[in-house]
Formats: sequence, structure tokens, C-alpha cells
Amino acid sequence: MATLEQLLRAALRGAGEQFNEASKALHVAVVELAKAVEAATEGKATVRLRPKSRLQGRTGKMESPENAIYYSLVVLAKGDDEGRELTTFCVSYNGFPISYEIDHQWHKFWSPEEFATDYLTKLASDPDSPLVGYLAFIVRNSAAPSPSMVNEPAVF
Repeated sequence: MATLEQLLRAALRGAGEQFNEASKALHVAVVELAKAVEAATEGKATVRLRPKSRLQGRTGKMESPENAIYYSLVVLAKGDDEGRELTTFCVSYNGFPISYEIDHQWHKFWSPEEFATDYLTKLASDPDSPLVGYLAFIVRNSAAPSPSMVNEPAVF
């Protein structure tokens, strides 16, 4: 018969593996999104996951489990350290499903494939998505000076 310590160690290993699988899937997907954002904006922007404290002051209804890690998906313009948050992800220590927030409503995805097809594809292809809108703003407002302006002497 297994001891309580052995049972606890086995349970912790299993929970850690499930969390690691879900967390890794989320991070891999965001790396792919970051590569696409960097290429599409010619290096003017990227996206990152940032750990965040538990939800504070949010109106979305969701249990806020103590046994979870929250991340913000943030768009960063080149040279911007703060960025703009697109959504919050909640990765439970139990692994999938991973929850994410859109318009103060919580949704879940049950697999990396579902996340890629349901969330990321819409985020990248919908002209009204917060990602596309903010990237368009970044690209419009970070235009390089024209060659004629660069070659003109400074007037004092």
C-alpha cells in the first residue's frame, strides 16, 4: 500500500505535468503570433505574455482559483515598455482548459488546436480585432521620416 507521501508526490507530478503542457502550448502559440506580428509590422511591434496578479477589479464572471497562473497578452510597439493588454489568460494548475477573456466574458479552449483556430486566427484576421486595430495604429504612427527630410540641413 502506498504511503500518503507517495500518493502526494504522484499527484504533484501529475498536476505539474498537466500545467506544464497547457502553459507550454500557450507560450508556443504566442511565440508564433509574435513572429507573425513582427513580420507583418516590419519589426515595429510584437506581442508578449506577461505574468499578472490575480484578477483585480474585473467585471467578468469567473472563479479566480488560487491554483492558477494569470497572463496578460500585451502588444508592444518598438521602444514601448508598457504596451497594450489584449486579453488575460488563466492557466489552471490542472492544465487544460485554458480560460481567456474577451469583452469581460470568459471563454475556454480545450486544446492548442482549438486555441489556434478559434482565437488566434480570428484575432489576426478580423479587421475589428483589438490586435489588428492597434497594429494599424502603430504602423501608421511609426512611419520613418522621408529621405528628403533626413538629407535637409537642420535650421536653427
